[in-house]
Amino acid sequence: MDRYEIFYLNNGIKSYRGPFWNEFKRIRREVNKTHNSFFIWNNINKIGRIGKGNVQQINKLQFKYFNIVKDELKILKPRVLVFLTGDDYDHFIRKNIEDFSECKIDDCLSELKFSNEFAHLKAYKTFHPNALYHKGKNRIVINQLIELIKKSCI
Repeated sequence: MDRYEIFYLNNGIKSYRGPFWNEFKRIRREVNKTHNSFFIWNNINKIGRIGKGNVQQINKLQFKYFNIVKDELKILKPRVLVFLTGDDYDHFIRKNIEDFSECKIDDCLSELKFSNEFAHLKAYKTFHPNALYHKGKNRIVINQLIELIKKSCI
């Protein structure tokens, strides 16, 4: 909790650069120009490793002993969820939250519709900002996402 407070609440986040943090901060800044909103970030996988990819043994431990995303959503009561994951993490969204259907907005942006307990939430999914940079789509997709978030906050 202390690290979270230092990093997020006391502006330690300002020193972080890179595609993810740059776009996270841009989304937050642009939405807050017209809507007084509070943003948090969260990892869909709570236990991981340094580096890229997933380790099946770690995933099994997480799902068995540390499957807390649903509880976090119940406590935080968000109005909008945004997944910066792409299709590779659909399994983890389903396993950690619940099943969903996907409605493509364009080739890099979708709306997710949860089917049960979280059916009331607005949810959007796009690729990780680094992948969007490589596709040359970050400005287009993130701008679309910002507008969708704003409409969802009304």
